[in-house]
Amino acid sequence: INGKRYRAPVRVHDSSSLFPHPTPPPLAHPSPRRPHHAQCDNAKGLKAFFDAINFGPNTSLVFGGVCPTVTATIAEALLSWDLVQLSFAATTPVLADKKKYPFFLRTVPSDNAVNPAIARFLRHFRWRRVGTLTQDVQRFSEVHNDMTSELERAGVLLRDAQSFSYDPCANVRKLKDADVRIILGQFDEEMAAKVFCCAHREAMFGSKYQWVVPGWYRERWWAHAGGLPASPGGGKPEGRVGPGDPGEPRASRGGRTGGPCSEAQMMSAMEGYVAVDFVPLATKPIQTISGQTPQQYFKAYEDHRRMLGEPYSKFHGYAYDGVWVIARAMQKALGAPAQRRQGRGHQQQPSGRNNNNNNHNPNRNHSELKFGQKLLNAMNETSFY
Repeated sequence: INGKRYRAPVRVHDSSSLFPHPTPPPLAHPSPRRPHHAQCDNAKGLKAFFDAINFGPNTSLVFGGVCPTVTATIAEALLSWDLVQLSFAATTPVLADKKKYPFFLRTVPSDNAVNPAIARFLRHFRWRRVGTLTQDVQRFSEVHNDMTSELERAGVLLRDAQSFSYDPCANVRKLKDADVRIILGQFDEEMAAKVFCCAHREAMFGSKYQWVVPGWYRERWWAHAGGLPASPGGGKPEGRVGPGDPGEPRASRGGRTGGPCSEAQMMSAMEGYVAVDFVPLATKPIQTISGQTPQQYFKAYEDHRRMLGEPYSKFHGYAYDGVWVIARAMQKALGAPAQRRQGRGHQQQPSGRNNNNNNHNPNRNHSELKFGQKLLNAMNETSFY
């Protein structure tokens, strides 16, 4: 289930060591089904999921999604089907709740992963007093909550914490009144343009101030968002999917904004800001399970992407890793060749007819449900290092 297209040169099928024995059961066939595009819409995502389950070949795993809300909705439903979901782009921290999403895994780090780095960055420069400015959306609120814990452990005083829905100017002014000079921001690029317009208006820039904001915005994001009149919802325009914030729903409805301001004013207020994000690819030239170093893989990815005319995505490496994780987990869950042949000869009645848990999909049999748990166990035991 995808929100946008991700292409990477995948060579799993060239590795005979993964599936050395012919014809694995259709349930666990390594060839992927066609993708379902949910377009970052919860209703479309659920329909795509149910259609994939109820029509066509049996499904053993969901690879995706991208949009945080659609991914969370699907992940919550997986328990009823004993289906494993592996995402390569859903970074929202809420999906880390294993009690609520026991069948969900991901190769990409959570948005919270940058918080320890921010704390160390502050300690390096001996900045002991900060303020926060957070957009009132669950994704950013979760990151802020984790950040406050990291700041406390690092001995950094949180002088003031401000949150806003659509107009950040009043909150920027409150930070200035509290004499906050180091501001840790959590907001999308549309709101970032408004925040820096407000910062310019309040003269909160220059050598006496330091802004720290997310680093997953588009290239030259200020040229796309800065100086624009307010959109009706104050958030992202409908249907736009950014490279690091796929499909986050808009949190507000109407109201005035901190813009517009000129690009020159925006650039003046932004001067010297720090952007934080996780790295898209490992930096050490170590040969990985694919037989390539990260640098060799990246060259192959770039050649392939340019040949197809596809845009760059920072999630390409995590998608590639995800394919390898699935292949290795399938290999482990399928077990030895003898076990495979035995499994093929024991087809049970549909589980909905004789299983106490009537919530399971009646089109899946006992051996398939058992395989789902085996696949989950294999993925949980996978080492990513």
